[in-house]
Amino acid sequence: GIRSLKLDMNPGTGIWQSIDVKTVLQNWLKQPESNLGIEIKAFDENGRNLAVTFPGPGEDGLNPFLEVRVTDTPKRSRR
Repeated sequence: GIRSLKLDMNPGTGIWQSIDVKTVLQNWLKQPESNLGIEIKAFDENGRNLAVTFPGPGEDGLNPFLEVRVTDTPKRSRR
């Protein structure tokens, strides 16, 4: 099903915020059909929607991104 998670972050212009989505990604690998994507919304302290927009002039490198590191762990064989 669709899940929602609310996180309170420290606001700041040009400051990166990190969100741990490890569990979500693990579930996607186990059940690819459960991958409905991730939607991120931002609100100010008064509950007003803050639009997440494309970077403006001089803001190169401030695009949202998802970094995933996959490691292959060997499976133990049973004897």
